[in-house]
Amino acid sequence: MVLFAGGASAFAFFCSALTAYNDVVFSGLHQFSLALMLLSFVGVIATVFSNRSAKEVKFRIEPTGEEMADGRKVHRVIASRFENFIHLESSGDREQAPGQAPGKAQGAIPLIRRLSGKRRERILVAVVRNTTVDLDFLSELSQLANLIVIDIQGCRVDADAWSEFAYFDRLKYLAVFGAMEGQSEQDLYYSFPEVKTIIEPVLLVHSSPDTV
Repeated sequence: MVLFAGGASAFAFFCSALTAYNDVVFSGLHQFSLALMLLSFVGVIATVFSNRSAKEVKFRIEPTGEEMADGRKVHRVIASRFENFIHLESSGDREQAPGQAPGKAQGAIPLIRRLSGKRRERILVAVVRNTTVDLDFLSELSQLANLIVIDIQGCRVDADAWSEFAYFDRLKYLAVFGAMEGQSEQDLYYSFPEVKTIIEPVLLVHSSPDTV
C-alpha cells in the first residue's frame, strides 16, 4: 500500500505538470490522478489501523492449568515468541541479601538503551525483577513502545510511578503480585481501567513451540 501511495503521488505530480502545459486536454487525467492518490492514502491509513487492531486481538494471556513448585501459575502469552520477551533486573541483584530492598536499575536501563530499533519494536512483554520501579526506569521502559504486558512481580514501585503506566498506549496486562504495597486493585483500576491487573503469582511464558 505504501508503494501504491508513492506511485499514485508521483503520477499525480506528473499529471499536474501536464495540466500546466495544457489544462484543457489533460484536466480529466489530472482529476483522476488526484482521486487515485486520495484513495491510496486512505488505503494506507486503513491498513495501519487494521494491522494494529489485529495485533491487539491476537495477543492475549491464558492460564495453562500448570503450577510451579513455588506456587506460581503458568500463563501463556498467545501468540508470542521468545523474541517478544525481555527480562530486566538491576545489576547488583546477584549480591543482594535476602529481604533487602530491590536495587536501582543500574543494569536494566543500559540494556534497554543498547537495543536496536527493530529489536525494540518486537518486544511485547517486559519481565522486571528485583528492581525499583521509579520514574527514571519507566521513562526508559517507555522506549519499548509496543509493550502489551509488563510483569513487575516482587518489585518495589515508587508511589508516584504507578500513574505512569497509563502512558503505555498498548499496555493490556500488568502483573503486580508482591509489588502493590500502598496500592489496591481498585486504585489501579481507576488509574487505568483498560489494563487488566494480575494479582496472583504467575509465570509468563511464550507460546511458540519452535523457540527456546
